[in-house]
Amino acid sequence: MPSHDHPVIINGIFRQNYGNNIEDPNLNGFKAGMYELVRKGFLEFDENEKHVVLDLNLKRFSFRINHEYYKLHKSELFDFEIKMMEIFEKISENDIVHFEDINKDDFMLLFESWQASVRDYLKETDEVKKIP
Repeated sequence: MPSHDHPVIINGIFRQNYGNNIEDPNLNGFKAGMYELVRKGFLEFDENEKHVVLDLNLKRFSFRINHEYYKLHKSELFDFEIKMMEIFEKISENDIVHFEDINKDDFMLLFESWQASVRDYLKETDEVKKIP
């Protein structure tokens, strides 16, 4: 569906799995948020570096945090994007995030805190109420 909304917001409002809470973003929304941060320049893929591996399932996936850009443009981010950046800073090693090296339980705790930040955004902005 064409929209100017953030991909995470679209995921939080429209879900493929019926029966889930309308405000509960899933892992696909998290991945969409990561790609949006790449598009905006906060995260980087460097195809010349061996650490970059793309895998849509996050099993073998890595990228670099662009701290300089983040410092200059943090104010342009949604709160839930800032939460993502904080998560990536916690799980990075030398500014590089390797998803295959992350403890699944630790990641799920961070992921749930990110979900809460998206739910808070949706409630604060009444995004869900805009849907007919």
